[in-house]
Amino acid sequence: MKKVYATRKIENIEYWRDYAKENNLFDLCWNEREENLSQAELYSVAKGNDALITMLCDNIDADFLKENNHLLAISNYAVGHNNLDKKAAQTYSIPLGNTPDVLTHATAECALTLLLMLSRRTQEAIANVKEGQWKTWEPLQFNGFDLRERTIGIIGDGRIGQAFAKMAENLWQAKVLYYPYKDRGASEEQFFGECDVISLHCPLNEKSEGLIDSHFIDRMEKPFYFINTARGACHKEDDLLDGLRKGKILGIGLDVTDPEPMQANSPLLKEESTVILPHIGSATKKTRQEMTKLCMKNIEAALTNKSMPHSI
Repeated sequence: MKKVYATRKIENIEYWRDYAKENNLFDLCWNEREENLSQAELYSVAKGNDALITMLCDNIDADFLKENNHLLAISNYAVGHNNLDKKAAQTYSIPLGNTPDVLTHATAECALTLLLMLSRRTQEAIANVKEGQWKTWEPLQFNGFDLRERTIGIIGDGRIGQAFAKMAENLWQAKVLYYPYKDRGASEEQFFGECDVISLHCPLNEKSEGLIDSHFIDRMEKPFYFINTARGACHKEDDLLDGLRKGKILGIGLDVTDPEPMQANSPLLKEESTVILPHIGSATKKTRQEMTKLCMKNIEAALTNKSMPHSI
């Protein structure tokens, strides 16, 4: 029977181990430790298995695929797949899969959460209570930024970007502008001139890497909130910090950082107007269970010589 290995324990994996065994599909094992495999460990487990379920932190590059070209399938436990060398996988005829659609709503909600926390100054307010500084109701304390009828700039108009845009429109009657602006009925001048919020939902590629830098920030005519639930390498954190301190950025909400995890001494962590989450965009039990299911169905299909239902 074929052997499948998941590089981290994931939701409902015991159920799928039993399902695969009962249906004579494959033997499923996983990394029991609460930490990622080193690259050497990843090479080692790949040697003894026929297929892998990988995490975004697993570096499946050309060297790895060349060394492990016996693999029959790899399914990434994410919708993103910038950790996988797709060209090399094609060279060795290794099918790659991912988990689209099922995490759309959860990730859009995470972006919404970040924006609400920033605009309502919840970090400062919570600290005020915990530190025993809450003495009475204050008419001028922690007054936030009203999001009604603001202009939201969306970078990345895929499933998650569109879901976030719909939430903003329904909740706040927001005006949504997309970047790039081609075929969107809005000009470049409008985007940089009107946006009160910039929210990233794009894949990491040559065009998006380092996109939010000092040049981008300086082009914004209004102070704005910046949200990134996409990939940390799409922004430059030194430039974000500089923009925040200069007042060009009102607040920074990140679910992804560069590097990831964020360094414990990062100056961004010391700023009141930042909310940093540990990459929890898809972290609901239902979403993660559905992601597991998609990975298993991808692997099952590939090991029975069928096309993955969610192939990259």
